Amino acid sequence: MICKKCKKEIEDDSVYCRYCGKKQIETPRPKTKKRANGTGSVYKLAGRRRKPWAVVISVEGKKILLGTFKTQTEANKRLDSANTNGISSYYDHTLGEMFEILVNLNKERLTKSGLTNYRSGYKYLEIYQNTKMRDIRAAHIQDAINRAQAEGKGYATWKKIQNIASLMCQLAMANDLIDKNYAQLITLPKQKEKTEKPSFSPSQLELMWASWQKDRIITAVLAMCYIGLRVNEFLDLKKENVDLAERVIYAQGSKTEAGKNRIIIIPPVAVPLFEKMMTSESEYLFASPNGKRWEVKNFRDRAFYPALRGFGIDKDAGTDKSNLTPHSCRHTYAYLCVKYGLNPKATMDLMGHTKYSTSTEIYAEATKHDIEFLKREADKIK
Repeated sequence: MICKKCKKEIEDDSVYCRYCGKKQIETPRPKTKKRANGTGSVYKLAGRRRKPWAVVISVEGKKILLGTFKTQTEANKRLDSANTNGISSYYDHTLGEMFEILVNLNKERLTKSGLTNYRSGYKYLEIYQNTKMRDIRAAHIQDAINRAQAEGKGYATWKKIQNIASLMCQLAMANDLIDKNYAQLITLPKQKEKTEKPSFSPSQLELMWASWQKDRIITAVLAMCYIGLRVNEFLDLKKENVDLAERVIYAQGSKTEAGKNRIIIIPPVAVPLFEKMMTSESEYLFASPNGKRWEVKNFRDRAFYPALRGFGIDKDAGTDKSNLTPHSCRHTYAYLCVKYGLNPKATMDLMGHTKYSTSTEIYAEATKHDIEFLKREADKIK
């Protein structure tokens, strides 16, 4: 026989030419098995694409694109899965619908603060609420974070957006709407260097001690400086949480596992502040004028800042000239813990932190946690 390529004579049963290596016998390709009608199809898209293989299935006479894939094998697997397991009931759900489903799925375990974080993050994604969840990509999430940055929002807000987007992507992946968590592909903006958060100065504390009996707001502000609770935790406190005889507060922490259901000790010097607050008629230790729980924003704008200005503690409180906020009370407590030499582990426990560096930027080994130990340490605060 003659070689197909070099035309030299070779043995009749040759599979390859011994001169040029050309294959002489073509192996027929197996024919692709035709799918049954109504079970969908896999086809290759025109042009050069990263994922050229498309999967289409028909549902109630309507053709639905299930996605595009890198290989024909991946595409066939997706179509087989759709025919075996059916299409998710979430298939046509929008981003907005998926968010509400996510909230409902987690409402039993979500705290009020957790739900607020959900909605804070979703606020910047809401512009895409009518977009099909299966069409959401990293660019949509990145756009939401970029808009938040343009509004002057910081890392905490960017992270909330990424977190809620990630949770929705996970829900969509579990229901075969998307094949990856696009929230993990975005880039968070570079953080600005953190400026030191101020605490109340010794002179400002002295002014509050001189004024507390004249004003219930100053009483509350000073009390926060001596127990270290976050402002929302303090406003959550009910009188039933406070045992004045033992000088113990049973707090429901809101941020970390270490902060949940923790014990706070009232230093002897601060007991008169709590005795005064316990005389109100409200169930809350420090209630709003109508006897209800203060909302943080209202407390900050209508009580905290006006009281500091009114009593000369900080004439610029609430303006760009002052960095003092209700959270400054917590920083003041950390400062007092260091000033009076509290045991590092006691400081961690009293502030509800999981590591000492979070409280004071100093490390020390853990010490046994018990009420008497905490009392001995908290009693050092003057």
